[in-house]
Amino acid sequence: MLSFEQPIILAFILPVLAGTLYLMLKGGNKKLLISRAIVLSLLIVALASPFTLVSQVTEQENPQLVIISDETESMQLFEEGVADELYESLTTKTPTSLVRLTGDKTALGDAVVQYASSDNQIVLVTDGNNNYGKDLEEGLDFAQNIGSTVYAVTPEIESNDLSIQVKGDKTAVKGNEYRFEIIVSQAEEVPVEYTFNAYADDELIRSGTFTQSSRQRSYQIPYRFNELGAHEIKIELSTQQMRPIISIMIS
Repeated sequence: MLSFEQPIILAFILPVLAGTLYLMLKGGNKKLLISRAIVLSLLIVALASPFTLVSQVTEQENPQLVIISDETESMQLFEEGVADELYESLTTKTPTSLVRLTGDKTALGDAVVQYASSDNQIVLVTDGNNNYGKDLEEGLDFAQNIGSTVYAVTPEIESNDLSIQVKGDKTAVKGNEYRFEIIVSQAEEVPVEYTFNAYADDELIRSGTFTQSSRQRSYQIPYRFNELGAHEIKIELSTQQMRPIISIMIS
């Protein structure tokens, strides 16, 4: 099916045809007018940028595979060795290579862009936590555009984990209400009970014990800073197994 990138340009054919008809009625040379009208119409069609979409299906009996194993710090909660088992299983049947991502930064989007090509398919062994570089969605779009398929394998979680994040503006106006947000996240969607204490300059401003079943839960906490200078917000999150502390400085 023929389509056009700029179909609105085709509207200019109408005045060409109208002008040709008008000149023919006035006694103009019909053959000359018709030939020029055809040439002008073809030029207008060309300016509208016609194109045709063609669907093509390709098959590879033994496609090349690239296994990208996420072995960054966030994967410590998950079963180890899954990527190695996949590699040993697949390499006997199809050309397979194994890439390991290590360190404290997880750049899944960058890895997909780097290793995706029209001649291979990618298997991501990861929890999906991408905290550096290109967004994972951007990497997946790139792979799709060049004809590479990306699969995801998530290992089993061996132990649950809680983390806490503090979000708020970097500055606060003296005497005005400052509102910051506490976000508690867990690796699994299971009921978990925890206690958190929120401090502003060592003053306890919010505390409580809560039960959470969802992956994330947020709490809004208002406070007024009455003195100029740098201030510290500190959050203590505790369960029977852990007691991490997160602090941010607000000036």
